[in-house]
Amino acid sequence: VAIYYMTPPATILVNLERPRPITELGFYERVVVEFLLSLGRVSLVVLLGLIISIYLSYLTFRSARRGGFLNKYIVFIGEILASIPAILWWPLLSFIAMSGLVGVLFVSLIVFLQGSLWYNYFNILIYGLSNVRREYVELSDLYGVRGSLFIKTIFVPSMLPSIASGSLSAWGGAWNSTIVAEYIELGVLSVNLGGIGAFLDVLFSENRVLELSMAIIILSLLIALINKTIWRSIFKRVSRRFVVE
Repeated sequence: VAIYYMTPPATILVNLERPRPITELGFYERVVVEFLLSLGRVSLVVLLGLIISIYLSYLTFRSARRGGFLNKYIVFIGEILASIPAILWWPLLSFIAMSGLVGVLFVSLIVFLQGSLWYNYFNILIYGLSNVRREYVELSDLYGVRGSLFIKTIFVPSMLPSIASGSLSAWGGAWNSTIVAEYIELGVLSVNLGGIGAFLDVLFSENRVLELSMAIIILSLLIALINKTIWRSIFKRVSRRFVVE
């Protein structure tokens, strides 16, 4: 891990390429290692986006029960923010990125969320909330089921179909975001956080077309494998156990 402050003044290079042993790996091993690094980031971003979306949907749900109009404002603000291209956050927040490693990681997280959050956000707020049945809510009031118990036993299970479909879309969006979240060349700011997105960017910039093509094929196959195993299992479980009739 290294951060270098280069000349001219205010020029910053952030490079998180792994230590020497990994750089000595063969091409295919390197692709897998970079993929695993990005896999961890993508999984974390999808989970974080899901938590944010569920929390906002719960606030909206409570506001609606009290006669509020929070849903309209949250959806409207989401529509505005969702229209911003993910890569635009680098120049907009460049003053944060220029502060050092923590700033770079923060902006990278924002870029990741910009590319993935909104799939869960709108799926849950628009479609998920409509699946929370009124009779179940009335029963929860009758038996005093509130707070975290209500969220765990009624609120989230009612929205699981929307959560599953939104999370799958967010998963794809997060992978697309790796290209701009892990690597950027912007004026005096040069960032390489490692990962498959950064690796593809480097291959492209060096005009290594054959290796770039092979890396993309391997990436596609690995993601397809995860989709066919883990995500298919998740959807089967949701369709069997959490169907509101």
